[in-house]
Amino acid sequence: MIARMFSIAAGGLHGLPIDAHQREELLLKAALHRDPVLATASWKAWTEQIALEDAPRPELRLLTAVHGNLTRIAPKFFLPPKLRGKAKANFTRTNLLARATLPALEELGRHSPVMLTKGMAICIRFDAWSSRSLFDVDFHVPADA
Repeated sequence: MIARMFSIAAGGLHGLPIDAHQREELLLKAALHRDPVLATASWKAWTEQIALEDAPRPELRLLTAVHGNLTRIAPKFFLPPKLRGKAKANFTRTNLLARATLPALEELGRHSPVMLTKGMAICIRFDAWSSRSLFDVDFHVPADA
C-alpha cells in the first residue's frame, strides 16, 4: 500500500486518471505525511486529477487539513488562494459554532458532567480551528444524569 501510494504521489501514473478512492488517499497523504517532498507530491498528483471546483464532498472535507499540513511542513510551497480561503472560512464557522453552543454546554455542565467528543474536542485539544468542517457539536453526559 505504501509503495503504491508513493508511486502515485511521485507521479508514477504519468497523468493517468485514478478513481475517487485513490484521490482521497493522495489528499490524506498530503494532509498527514511529515515528509514535505511526499506530501507536496501527493498534493500535486491530486491537482492533476481534478479541479478544486469539481472535487466531491469527501475530498473537499480534507482540503483544510491539507492546507494546515502543507503550510506547516512546506511553508514556501504555493497553494491556491481558494485553499487558504476555505481554511479561513472553516476557522470562522467553527468559532461561531463554538461560541453559539458554549452557553448551553455551560448550563448543562452545571447539572451534569459533559464531555465534548469528535470534531470540537479535536479543535480544542490540538488548537485546530481551521482544519475541520464542523456542522454540529458532539458531547456525552452520563446516562444517570
